[in-house]
Order: sequence, then structure tokens, then C-alpha cells
Amino acid sequence: KIAYSCDPDHGRRAAVLQSSAAVHRGCSGGALVAQGRLLGMVTTNVKQQDGSVMPHVNFILPVTLLTPICTYLENLKVLPAEE
Repeated sequence: KIAYSCDPDHGRRAAVLQSSAAVHRGCSGGALVAQGRLLGMVTTNVKQQDGSVMPHVNFILPVTLLTPICTYLENLKVLPAEE
């Protein structure tokens, strides 16, 4: 499932993906890949009221949101450490 946001400059854009892939506690930040294609990065699982994790219901930031962030980070200039 895909939840969309509306961006006046870019139109309809995927804001978050919902996946049924098994993702267990501690695996957030991992890649969600299907047929060799990067779909996004796992951010969180659904949790029940008692705090237990439902590993087959999780949310992913789509690669379309991650690409601009990666480009920005790649273009940062690292400042030398002060002594």
C-alpha cells in the first residue's frame, strides 16, 4: 500500500509505503528490495498497545524521498576538525 502526499511543485508523491515483509525488531534502516530494485528504507513496525511488534506490518520511506537526501549528503563538504 502507498500513502501519498500532494506537493504543489511535483504533484502526487509517495510519502510512505506499507509492507508485509517480515522485519524484526532492530532491523529498521534496512533496505526493502523487490526483484533487485530498491524500493525504500524500513522505518518502523506496527506496535500493539502492549508494545509488542507486528513484524509483518511495517512502514518504509520510498526511494523517491531518499534520493534527494542522499544527493545532498554526497555534496556536503567536510570541514577539517579543529585542534
